[in-house]
Amino acid sequence: MPSLEDFDQAIKDNLQDAKVYLNRGCAKSELGQHQEAIEYFTRAIFINDQYEDAYCSRGYAKYQLSQYQEAINDYNRAMSASSWESILTKTAAASPGRRPRGTLVARIRVVDRLCGAFDC
Repeated sequence: MPSLEDFDQAIKDNLQDAKVYLNRGCAKSELGQHQEAIEYFTRAIFINDQYEDAYCSRGYAKYQLSQYQEAINDYNRAMSASSWESILTKTAAASPGRRPRGTLVARIRVVDRLCGAFDC
């Protein structure tokens, strides 16, 4: 697995590549450093405002920080950036036979499973 230093170097080498910011954010998120991860996901979104993976990953980090409405906003943005066919395919793959429930947290969990079909 690449180290944080590897991601730092990738960013220096590719300042306009949203994927390297996503990867660095994912590494931070895996370490439980969700606030720092959000900053990297936001940079990826600044470079590419249609980057579904970055919105999903940022939504997950916000969910981990109990920022539920902001997480939902990012998940909604990720879904609006996708085609509906892609969303339905990823939803079916992420949670076969399950339906979204009514509560905000339950919806986040369902969408988080959907986002699990993305990179991070």
